[in-house]
Amino acid sequence: MLRDFSRAMTAVNVLSSTGADIATALRLGQSRAPVLSHGFCEASYSGTKKHVNNIAVLPNDDPNADFNQFDNTYEWISKLSGSYNFPHGLLASALYESRSGDVYARSVLFSGGVTIPTFALNVEPIGAQQYPTVSHLDVRFEKRFRLLNSHELAVRVNEYNLLNSNTVLAATTRSGATYLKPTSILPGRLAEISASYKF
Repeated sequence: MLRDFSRAMTAVNVLSSTGADIATALRLGQSRAPVLSHGFCEASYSGTKKHVNNIAVLPNDDPNADFNQFDNTYEWISKLSGSYNFPHGLLASALYESRSGDVYARSVLFSGGVTIPTFALNVEPIGAQQYPTVSHLDVRFEKRFRLLNSHELAVRVNEYNLLNSNTVLAATTRSGATYLKPTSILPGRLAEISASYKF
């Protein structure tokens, strides 16, 4: 059925000294042309530290300002998508995305000082803890109807997070009774219906 290999391509682009982007695309067939594409991007960072952007606030020139503040972690993201034209004007497509969870460090609120009564400090390096990998699957179905000679009606159904993943995106990172209590999760399954008319 798929007798025509029309195009296959691979591209590699170096983004910077600390990152790379690789993308591949594969197209097969003729009239119904299934399309499969894959993309992968990885970026790494080293020796970075959070700074105060407000120039009205003087930076802390003390050891606490540098204690467990360096971010030597990396992040990655991968996407896989495909589409297929079925008979009778029906198009189906899907996108699967997976990316690394954010990194963080456990912090503790110290108290009892005289000059500085309380002080929050990371007690482990940034990257010692990491949220779970975030993965989700989105799909779309589209049906086109020919009306009159040049009129066309298209009805679309989009389904986001089809697998209804509830991955934790953020949590309380300060030690205490609410430590690791989720504060944000991946939005649940969502359906969207739309239509367009062309004439």
